[in-house]
Amino acid sequence: MPKKLRSPGQKRRLWIRTAMILLAVITLSAVYFIKGPEQLKAIALVKQHSETQAAILSLDHSEEEYRTAKGRRRTRDVYTLTYRFALNGTDYQETFPISSSEYRALNGQETLPVWFIEGQPENSEPGLVVENRANESPMENVFDAVPYVAPLFLVLNFILTLLFGREPKGYMPEGFFTDDSWLDIEDDRLVAIDGKELLSIRFDKKNRDDVQSLYQQGGSIDQVLATSKCKQLRIGIDSIVGITSDHFRDTIHVRYMADGKEQSESLEFLNPTVKEHALKRIARALPSTLDMSTTRLTRLQAARPALIFGLIVAAGLYFLSDHFLILAVGVLILLTTVKTLLQRLFNPTVTTTFAIAARAAAPDVSGA
Repeated sequence: MPKKLRSPGQKRRLWIRTAMILLAVITLSAVYFIKGPEQLKAIALVKQHSETQAAILSLDHSEEEYRTAKGRRRTRDVYTLTYRFALNGTDYQETFPISSSEYRALNGQETLPVWFIEGQPENSEPGLVVENRANESPMENVFDAVPYVAPLFLVLNFILTLLFGREPKGYMPEGFFTDDSWLDIEDDRLVAIDGKELLSIRFDKKNRDDVQSLYQQGGSIDQVLATSKCKQLRIGIDSIVGITSDHFRDTIHVRYMADGKEQSESLEFLNPTVKEHALKRIARALPSTLDMSTTRLTRLQAARPALIFGLIVAAGLYFLSDHFLILAVGVLILLTTVKTLLQRLFNPTVTTTFAIAARAAAPDVSGA
């Protein structure tokens, strides 16, 4: 079987994903081999400490409700120990979180040894808890770190993919176009000129690899339709009444007549360069009644939408800066908006339109 060809965007996303996996493995390896500050502190306390006996005041077990990252409600067991001791005429009382195994070990006991650095009884800890922390195995540390490391690198992967994983402009990647068809593996779309029809296919994301492999092996449109769950739209080229395309977008907006009514469809392509290739091919097949025109915006006109949106986002961030998640998402949106703003300033919008030419009014020769 021929090797599957990847687009530049697919390669970028693969590199980002691979880098995140490697960094996660390196981080967990560091956790395995490097003891954390809490464990080092416990080891030092085991080696040198003062000890006294404390009375167990309470040993409690309760359930705590929390929400997962997906917002689902869950409960977990919470164990706490409260103890008191007197030293040099001063009473000290502490409430300490403990594990389920420590809870079982202390259950039924009335006293327990507590440790502290000499001269600092106010910072006492149960000796059992300190010993367990000092003797934690490297794998326990890894398991404790996974709930933090995994989400961190998943979020980083999402952000980096959003910023750098899109299909770059200026490429006509091999295996993603022919003279009359164009595969957009990023948006799961296939556009083709099929005789006198313009065909737009939306396929299921789950079938992306199958469609890509079949397309690159020269499979027919019918084979693609049979291979995956698809939604297809056939537009008679002679029924097209208008086409609009901005030079920086990867889409072509088509207006056409169907059952006596004007309909519209947005055709998506891998990147603007592939879109331009498709636009030239489609233009050749359009009815002669459609005339081509080009509109060039000034830098200010092109940048105005991004500028207005950016100001709205910035104002929202100013008033909602106390919410970390909203702030993080807002900053990401603002950075993307600034990027768009700069692009439109340096590369103003050029819109290509195909439409029926407006007929000039016939001159009045009646002499009236």
